Amino acid sequence: MGSVPSAKKLASMKISDLSELVTQIKSKSPDAINRIKQLPNFKKIEVSENQWTLLHLASWYGNYPLCKELIKLGIDSNSLDNHKETPLHLAAWRGHFKTVKALLSTSDIAKVNVKGESAKDLARGKGYKDIVELIESFKEKALTVQELI
Repeated sequence: MGSVPSAKKLASMKISDLSELVTQIKSKSPDAINRIKQLPNFKKIEVSENQWTLLHLASWYGNYPLCKELIKLGIDSNSLDNHKETPLHLAAWRGHFKTVKALLSTSDIAKVNVKGESAKDLARGKGYKDIVELIESFKEKALTVQELI
């Protein structure tokens, strides 16, 4: 594993400088979380030209264990990329059921992207009925809890 950059160097890093970490996330390597924890200000790192956070990237690749860990570490699951998409949008669009399930408890399911599409809309458009049903059932449960409060 390579050396961990200083906070000053990290601020000026190019996305290509994070290529080893990106490869670990893509391949679902368990080493990715350890490397992330060593990075200063890892909650604010953008890993793509689209302004993706580490959680966006993990969601895109369906890296369910890493998504769970990043949420526990406090990475904002409602952060928006330059298309106004959250990690939930990406996981739903790619059909990553377990990742969507992990993101639901901390994500605003009503958020829409620049085209006005929610994560549920994206899943429906791709034919992922199981994800559409999961999001709908989560929404129904959330409404029931709100009524009890």
